[in-house]
Amino acid sequence: MCAKYTAKTEMIPGLEIEQIVLEGEGQVAKLAPAKGGNLFSYVVDGAEMLETPASFDGPGTGYGFPVMFPYANRIVDATFQFKDKKYQVVKNGVPKVLHGIVNDEAFTVEDVCACEDKASATISIEFAPGGVLYTIFPFYLKLYMTYSISKDGLRLDWAVENKDSKEAPFGFGVHTFFNKLDPVTDTYVTVPNRLMMETDNCYPTRKMLDTQGTSWDLSEGKCLAEMNFDNLFGGFDSTKVSTIEYRKSGRKLELRASDDMKYMVIFTPPMRAGGFCLENQTNATDGFNMLAQGKKDMGNVIVLPAGGRHEGWITLQAGYLK
Repeated sequence: MCAKYTAKTEMIPGLEIEQIVLEGEGQVAKLAPAKGGNLFSYVVDGAEMLETPASFDGPGTGYGFPVMFPYANRIVDATFQFKDKKYQVVKNGVPKVLHGIVNDEAFTVEDVCACEDKASATISIEFAPGGVLYTIFPFYLKLYMTYSISKDGLRLDWAVENKDSKEAPFGFGVHTFFNKLDPVTDTYVTVPNRLMMETDNCYPTRKMLDTQGTSWDLSEGKCLAEMNFDNLFGGFDSTKVSTIEYRKSGRKLELRASDDMKYMVIFTPPMRAGGFCLENQTNATDGFNMLAQGKKDMGNVIVLPAGGRHEGWITLQAGYLK
Protein backbone atom coordinates (compact mmCIF):
# COMPACT_ATOMS: atom_id res chain seq x y z
CA MET A 1 0.00 0.00 0.00
CA CYS A 2 1.35 3.44 -0.92
CA ALA A 3 1.88 5.91 1.89
CA LYS A 4 -0.48 8.86 1.90
CA TYR A 5 2.32 11.23 2.84
CA THR A 6 5.99 11.50 1.92
CA ALA A 7 8.87 13.64 3.15
CA LYS A 8 12.23 14.00 1.44
CA THR A 9 15.31 16.18 1.31
CA GLU A 10 16.76 17.17 -2.07
CA MET A 11 18.52 20.01 -3.85
CA ILE A 12 16.48 22.77 -5.48
CA PRO A 13 16.88 22.11 -9.22
CA GLY A 14 19.80 24.09 -10.65
CA LEU A 15 20.86 25.45 -7.26
CA GLU A 16 23.12 24.32 -4.45
CA ILE A 17 20.37 24.92 -1.90
CA GLU A 18 18.73 22.10 0.02
CA GLN A 19 14.95 21.90 0.23
CA ILE A 20 12.63 19.68 2.22
CA VAL A 21 9.52 18.54 0.35
CA LEU A 22 6.42 17.38 2.23
CA GLU A 23 3.69 15.85 0.09
CA GLY A 24 0.34 14.14 0.49
CA GLU A 25 -3.35 14.25 -0.42
CA GLY A 26 -3.07 17.08 -2.92
CA GLN A 27 -0.66 19.17 -0.85
CA VAL A 28 3.00 19.94 -1.51
CA ALA A 29 5.01 22.10 0.93
CA LYS A 30 8.63 23.10 0.35
CA LEU A 31 10.99 24.76 2.80
CA ALA A 32 14.60 25.93 2.58
CA PRO A 33 16.42 25.56 5.93
CA ALA A 34 19.41 27.58 4.66
CA LYS A 35 17.16 30.51 3.73
CA GLY A 36 15.94 31.48 7.16
CA GLY A 37 13.91 28.29 7.51
CA ASN A 38 11.42 29.75 5.03
CA LEU A 39 8.54 27.55 3.86
CA PHE A 40 8.55 29.11 0.41
CA SER A 41 5.84 27.12 -1.39
CA TYR A 42 2.53 25.54 -0.42
CA VAL A 43 0.50 24.04 -3.26
CA VAL A 44 -3.01 22.68 -2.69
CA ASP A 45 -4.82 20.88 -5.51
CA GLY A 46 -2.48 22.47 -8.02
CA ALA A 47 -2.83 26.06 -6.73
CA GLU A 48 0.11 27.92 -5.15
CA MET A 49 -1.10 29.55 -1.94
CA LEU A 50 2.05 31.54 -1.13
CA GLU A 51 4.08 34.10 -3.00
CA THR A 52 7.12 32.16 -4.18
CA PRO A 53 10.64 33.59 -4.61
CA ALA A 54 11.66 35.08 -7.93
CA SER A 55 15.21 34.22 -6.88
CA PHE A 56 16.96 32.58 -3.95
CA ASP A 57 19.65 35.24 -3.93
CA GLY A 58 19.71 37.12 -0.64
CA PRO A 59 17.86 36.35 2.61
CA GLY A 60 14.64 34.38 3.01
CA THR A 61 12.38 37.41 3.02
CA GLY A 62 9.75 38.84 0.69
CA TYR A 63 8.09 35.49 0.00
CA GLY A 64 6.63 32.43 1.68
CA PHE A 65 6.79 32.21 5.48
CA PRO A 66 9.62 34.54 6.62
CA VAL A 67 10.37 33.89 10.29
CA MET A 68 10.52 36.84 12.71
CA PHE A 69 12.58 36.04 15.82
CA PRO A 70 13.59 36.97 18.54
CA TYR A 71 11.17 39.79 17.90
CA ALA A 72 8.43 40.40 15.37
CA ASN A 73 7.89 43.59 13.43
CA ARG A 74 9.71 46.73 14.64
CA ILE A 75 11.74 48.02 17.56
CA VAL A 76 12.24 51.79 17.64
CA ASP A 77 15.90 52.52 16.82
CA ALA A 78 16.55 48.77 17.31
CA THR A 79 17.00 49.66 21.00
CA PHE A 80 15.24 48.36 24.10
CA GLN A 81 15.74 47.99 27.84
CA PHE A 82 15.36 44.77 29.81
CA LYS A 83 16.06 44.31 33.53
CA ASP A 84 17.62 47.80 33.77
CA LYS A 85 20.06 47.08 30.96
CA LYS A 86 19.98 48.75 27.56
CA TYR A 87 20.40 46.70 24.38
CA GLN A 88 20.78 47.65 20.74
CA VAL A 89 20.26 45.01 18.08
CA VAL A 90 22.98 45.57 15.49
CA LYS A 91 23.71 43.10 12.67
CA ASN A 92 26.50 43.55 10.14
CA GLY A 93 27.04 47.04 11.51
CA VAL A 94 23.43 48.10 10.91
CA PRO A 95 20.73 48.62 13.58
CA LYS A 96 18.19 45.83 12.93
CA VAL A 97 14.88 47.62 13.37
CA LEU A 98 12.72 45.16 11.42
CA HIS A 99 11.61 41.53 11.70
CA GLY A 100 14.21 39.91 13.92
CA ILE A 101 17.60 38.54 12.96
CA VAL A 102 17.14 34.94 11.72
CA ASN A 103 15.51 35.30 8.31
CA ASP A 104 18.92 35.39 6.63
CA GLU A 105 20.41 32.58 8.74
CA ALA A 106 20.73 28.85 8.10
CA PHE A 107 18.60 26.57 10.28
CA THR A 108 19.65 23.09 11.40
CA VAL A 109 17.53 20.15 10.22
CA GLU A 110 16.47 18.14 13.26
CA ASP A 111 14.08 15.63 11.70
CA VAL A 112 12.24 14.83 8.45
CA CYS A 113 9.57 12.14 8.56
CA ALA A 114 6.29 10.87 7.14
CA CYS A 115 3.64 8.45 8.30
CA GLU A 116 0.15 7.42 7.28
CA ASP A 117 -1.54 10.63 8.42
CA LYS A 118 1.05 13.40 8.02
CA ALA A 119 4.49 14.51 6.83
CA SER A 120 6.69 16.84 8.86
CA ALA A 121 10.06 18.52 9.15
CA THR A 122 11.64 20.03 12.26
CA ILE A 123 14.33 22.69 12.02
CA SER A 124 16.06 24.79 14.68
CA ILE A 125 18.36 27.72 15.32
CA GLU A 126 20.33 28.49 18.47
CA PHE A 127 21.72 31.67 20.03
CA ALA A 128 24.66 29.92 21.67
CA PRO A 129 27.21 31.92 23.70
CA GLY A 130 30.21 32.73 21.54
CA GLY A 131 28.13 32.58 18.36
CA VAL A 132 27.22 35.49 16.09
CA LEU A 133 23.53 35.54 17.02
CA TYR A 134 24.34 35.66 20.73
CA THR A 135 26.58 38.69 20.22
CA ILE A 136 23.64 40.45 18.54
CA PHE A 137 20.96 39.35 21.01
CA PRO A 138 22.76 38.09 24.15
CA PHE A 139 20.24 35.58 25.45
CA TYR A 140 20.83 31.84 25.05
CA LEU A 141 17.64 30.90 23.20
CA LYS A 142 16.87 27.99 20.91
CA LEU A 143 13.98 28.09 18.45
CA TYR A 144 12.39 24.90 17.10
CA MET A 145 9.92 24.92 14.21
CA THR A 146 8.00 21.88 12.96
CA TYR A 147 6.13 22.26 9.68
CA SER A 148 3.60 19.52 8.95
CA ILE A 149 0.88 18.75 6.43
CA SER A 150 -2.12 16.52 7.12
CA LYS A 151 -5.81 16.29 6.27
CA ASP A 152 -6.18 19.47 8.37
CA GLY A 153 -3.84 21.47 6.13
CA LEU A 154 -0.52 23.13 6.94
CA ARG A 155 0.61 23.56 10.54
CA LEU A 156 3.59 25.26 12.12
CA ASP A 157 4.39 24.23 15.69
CA TRP A 158 7.08 26.41 17.23
CA ALA A 159 8.86 26.29 20.56
CA VAL A 160 11.46 28.45 22.27
CA GLU A 161 13.79 27.20 25.00
CA ASN A 162 15.74 29.47 27.34
CA LYS A 163 19.04 27.66 27.87
CA ASP A 164 20.48 30.62 29.76
CA SER A 165 20.96 31.08 33.50
CA LYS A 166 18.95 34.32 33.37
CA GLU A 167 15.50 35.39 32.20
CA ALA A 168 15.18 36.01 28.48
CA PRO A 169 12.62 38.05 26.49
CA PHE A 170 11.47 37.14 23.00
CA GLY A 171 8.80 37.57 20.38
CA PHE A 172 7.92 35.31 17.47
CA GLY A 173 6.00 35.78 14.25
CA VAL A 174 5.73 34.89 10.58
CA HIS A 175 5.51 37.51 7.82
CA THR A 176 3.40 35.29 5.54
CA PHE A 177 3.11 36.39 1.91
CA PHE A 178 -0.10 35.04 0.38
CA ASN A 179 -0.45 34.64 -3.34
CA LYS A 180 -2.87 36.67 -5.44
CA LEU A 181 -4.66 33.67 -6.95
CA ASP A 182 -7.39 35.93 -8.29
CA PRO A 183 -7.52 39.59 -9.31
CA VAL A 184 -7.63 41.90 -6.29
CA THR A 185 -11.22 42.78 -7.17
CA ASP A 186 -12.19 39.13 -6.57
CA THR A 187 -10.14 38.62 -3.39
CA TYR A 188 -11.66 39.32 0.04
CA VAL A 189 -10.03 39.39 3.48
CA THR A 190 -11.96 38.85 6.70
CA VAL A 191 -10.39 39.45 10.12
CA PRO A 192 -12.76 38.96 13.07
CA ASN A 193 -11.19 41.59 15.33
CA ARG A 194 -12.05 45.28 15.46
CA LEU A 195 -9.07 46.33 17.59
CA MET A 196 -6.29 48.19 15.79
CA MET A 197 -3.35 50.01 17.32
CA GLU A 198 -3.00 53.63 16.31
CA THR A 199 0.34 54.34 14.66
CA ASP A 200 2.51 57.30 13.84
CA ASN A 201 4.97 56.69 10.99
CA CYS A 202 4.59 52.88 11.40
CA TYR A 203 5.21 52.98 15.16
CA PRO A 204 2.45 52.56 17.79
CA THR A 205 1.08 55.38 19.89
CA ARG A 206 -0.01 52.75 22.48
CA LYS A 207 -3.67 53.59 21.78
CA MET A 208 -6.07 50.84 20.67
CA LEU A 209 -8.84 51.89 18.29
CA ASP A 210 -12.24 50.32 17.63
CA THR A 211 -12.51 49.97 13.83
CA GLN A 212 -16.26 49.31 13.72
CA GLY A 213 -17.87 51.32 10.95
CA THR A 214 -14.55 52.61 9.62
CA SER A 215 -12.57 51.77 6.49
CA TRP A 216 -10.31 49.63 8.72
CA ASP A 217 -13.14 47.28 9.73
CA LEU A 218 -12.46 43.83 8.23
CA SER A 219 -14.93 41.89 10.37
CA GLU A 220 -17.44 41.48 7.53
CA GLY A 221 -14.84 41.01 4.80
CA LYS A 222 -13.23 43.61 2.58
CA CYS A 223 -12.14 43.56 -1.04
CA LEU A 224 -8.36 43.54 -1.43
CA ALA A 225 -8.67 46.20 -4.13
CA GLU A 226 -9.93 48.61 -1.44
CA MET A 227 -7.16 47.87 1.07
CA ASN A 228 -3.98 49.87 1.62
CA PHE A 229 -2.94 48.54 5.01
CA ASP A 230 0.23 48.37 7.05
CA ASN A 231 -1.48 48.11 10.42
CA LEU A 232 -1.32 46.14 13.66
CA PHE A 233 -4.53 44.45 14.81
CA GLY A 234 -4.90 42.97 18.30
CA GLY A 235 -7.11 40.79 20.44
CA PHE A 236 -6.50 37.48 18.66
CA ASP A 237 -6.75 34.07 20.28
CA SER A 238 -7.10 30.48 19.07
CA THR A 239 -10.86 30.85 18.52
CA LYS A 240 -10.44 33.67 15.99
CA VAL A 241 -10.38 32.64 12.32
CA SER A 242 -9.10 34.99 9.63
CA THR A 243 -10.16 34.14 6.08
CA ILE A 244 -8.99 34.89 2.55
CA GLU A 245 -11.63 34.27 -0.13
CA TYR A 246 -10.70 33.91 -3.80
CA ARG A 247 -14.19 34.34 -5.20
CA LYS A 248 -13.31 33.92 -8.88
CA SER A 249 -11.55 30.58 -8.42
CA GLY A 250 -13.85 29.52 -5.57
CA ARG A 251 -11.10 28.88 -3.05
CA LYS A 252 -10.51 30.00 0.51
CA LEU A 253 -7.83 29.95 3.20
CA GLU A 254 -8.49 29.93 6.94
CA LEU A 255 -5.78 31.11 9.31
CA ARG A 256 -5.63 30.38 13.05
CA ALA A 257 -2.96 30.75 15.73
CA SER A 258 -2.36 29.90 19.38
CA ASP A 259 -3.57 32.19 22.16
CA ASP A 260 -0.14 33.77 22.68
CA MET A 261 -0.12 35.12 19.12
CA LYS A 262 -2.49 37.95 19.97
CA TYR A 263 -1.40 40.34 17.20
CA MET A 264 -1.52 40.39 13.43
CA VAL A 265 0.01 42.90 11.03
CA ILE A 266 -1.96 43.27 7.81
CA PHE A 267 0.19 44.49 4.94
CA THR A 268 -1.56 45.10 1.62
CA PRO A 269 0.38 47.65 -0.44
CA PRO A 270 -1.76 48.22 -3.55
CA MET A 271 1.16 48.86 -5.90
CA ARG A 272 3.00 45.66 -4.92
CA ALA A 273 2.95 43.21 -7.82
CA GLY A 274 3.40 40.18 -5.58
CA GLY A 275 1.50 38.92 -2.59
CA PHE A 276 -0.10 40.43 0.48
CA CYS A 277 0.54 39.66 4.13
CA LEU A 278 -1.36 38.52 7.20
CA GLU A 279 1.39 38.32 9.82
CA ASN A 280 0.62 36.41 13.02
CA GLN A 281 2.90 37.43 15.87
CA THR A 282 3.20 37.38 19.64
CA ASN A 283 4.51 40.85 20.41
CA ALA A 284 3.13 44.23 19.41
CA THR A 285 5.12 46.54 17.21
CA ASP A 286 7.80 47.97 19.57
CA GLY A 287 6.52 45.57 22.23
CA PHE A 288 9.95 45.32 23.87
CA ASN A 289 9.81 49.00 24.77
CA MET A 290 6.23 48.62 25.97
CA LEU A 291 7.49 45.95 28.36
CA ALA A 292 10.17 48.32 29.65
CA GLN A 293 7.50 50.99 30.14
CA GLY A 294 5.39 48.68 32.29
CA LYS A 295 2.89 47.85 29.53
CA LYS A 296 3.51 44.11 29.68
CA ASP A 297 0.07 42.99 28.50
CA MET A 298 0.03 45.42 25.60
CA GLY A 299 3.55 44.59 24.45
CA ASN A 300 3.01 40.84 24.92
CA VAL A 301 6.73 40.08 24.92
CA ILE A 302 7.21 36.59 26.36
CA VAL A 303 9.74 36.42 29.21
CA LEU A 304 11.10 32.93 29.78
CA PRO A 305 12.67 31.95 33.11
CA ALA A 306 16.04 30.23 33.05
CA GLY A 307 15.49 26.74 31.67
CA GLY A 308 11.95 27.63 30.56
CA ARG A 309 10.15 26.59 27.37
CA HIS A 310 7.25 28.15 25.50
CA GLU A 311 5.21 26.60 22.66
CA GLY A 312 2.79 27.97 20.07
CA TRP A 313 1.28 27.16 16.70
CA ILE A 314 -0.19 28.50 13.46
CA THR A 315 -2.48 26.64 11.05
CA LEU A 316 -3.41 27.32 7.45
CA GLN A 317 -6.32 25.35 6.02
CA ALA A 318 -7.27 25.56 2.35
CA GLY A 319 -10.74 24.76 1.09
CA TYR A 320 -13.45 25.73 -1.35
CA LEU A 321 -16.24 28.28 -1.15
CA LYS A 322 -19.75 26.88 -1.06
